[in-house]
Parts: sequence; C-alpha cells; structure tokens
Amino acid sequence: MTIKLTEYENKILSKWKQKQREVYLMKKYIHWYKTEINISQRDCHQRMNQFLIEQGYKPKKNYTSVFHLWHESFTPYELKS
Repeated sequence: MTIKLTEYENKILSKWKQKQREVYLMKKYIHWYKTEINISQRDCHQRMNQFLIEQGYKPKKNYTSVFHLWHESFTPYELKS
C-alpha cells in the first residue's frame, strides 16, 4: 500500500483526537481504494483492516464503517498549504 501521510497532514492531525485521526486515515484509505482498486466494499473493508493494524489501530469488526464512509467526500490536507 502506498498510503502515507504528508508532513503537513501529520502536523494537522497531531492536534486531533485519536478517533478523529483514525477516521481521517479510513477516509483517505477508502478514497485511495476507490481510485486504484475499486473491487467491492467488503474487499475494501478487509484491506483497510490490514492498513489500520499497520498504523496501530484496531481492525473494524464489520464493514459498516466502510459502507458509511464510502459516499462521504474526502478532502485531503495534503492539497492545502
């Protein structure tokens, strides 16, 4: 996976609560997945869990977290500066 936070994103997210940071990472991952792979929401859920574990977060038990974030817009902070 080629998802990494930029220095600017890390600076912004360091001020956020852990849950807010986790949601941002999930949104960023889903955005990347829909752009690069886009097989299914269930596949995204499985791959996102692996990504979350690598980032030090607990995996999500069911795929509703992906379902709810799938259609939400994502504005990456790496584009702002």
